[in-house]
Amino acid sequence: MNKREKNFFKGILIVLFLIFVFRQCYNWWEKAGEEKPRGPYSSSSSIQEAKKQHVYLGSYIPDTKTYYSADASDSFQLAEIWIEKNKNSVKEYPSESDYKYILSMSFVRLTKNDLHKFRVLPYHPMEFAEFADENARVRFLTNELKDNLKIEVLERNPKDQKVWTTEKSIDTITLVRK
Repeated sequence: MNKREKNFFKGILIVLFLIFVFRQCYNWWEKAGEEKPRGPYSSSSSIQEAKKQHVYLGSYIPDTKTYYSADASDSFQLAEIWIEKNKNSVKEYPSESDYKYILSMSFVRLTKNDLHKFRVLPYHPMEFAEFADENARVRFLTNELKDNLKIEVLERNPKDQKVWTTEKSIDTITLVRK
């Protein structure tokens, strides 16, 4: 074999090796995604599931179930709101495991863009971390268990290039623990 053929053969071996490594990494990534729930931490997808897992602590009732955009062209509707014990392990979710509780707000009906037009954020000084997942819920991590909570509803201007920097507060969700 001449030098050119050797280099060509080495090149083919390198390409095959890279394809093999890429495929192994892809398979590992896909498997890891299937084992963990979607999102940065795990929680129940409903009150019934929270009760089955023995993490349910109580429910909240909102002052109203439906919230509208500023021009009343779009809305979302709340379903269940509950608080549960945070059972996330330090090994799998190191920063999320520091919180004692998870507040979940589930929705009966979302907007056309799956809440893309709205955000819901707790009023400060409560220290919450927000995350939405595939179960049409917004979850908040907290260390406080309060009887009354206020959640701010923010709306973005979808026609604005700056997106969330021009959002405005349009409503407040008042939650009362039952």
